[in-house]
Amino acid sequence: MAQLEEQLRRAREELRAATEAAGLADTAVTDAARAADKARQTARHLVADRLDITGSRWTVPGAEAVLTLRALISNGDFPQYWTFHTHRERERLYPRPDQHNYELLA
Repeated sequence: MAQLEEQLRRAREELRAATEAAGLADTAVTDAARAADKARQTARHLVADRLDITGSRWTVPGAEAVLTLRALISNGDFPQYWTFHTHRERERLYPRPDQHNYELLA
């Protein structure tokens, strides 16, 4: 009889643990759905709000450039990007003075 009561107690504990785990799983699914909805709204904000302006015409490179800048600004990465961009533009426009000393090997 004591053995049967012990088995019953363990079964109740396992059932309680499984019920709690299922509740946590539901919470995780709900949190994931909220995160996905937020990502979708953010994408709509970045893309649709800018590209759906009445009368605007976009080329693919132009739209990609605008969307890249909007994503950098909304992520907070724009200052680092701008430092990188200005450095590369300076290298492109004003090559180093000793660059003519190098031979092309191709």
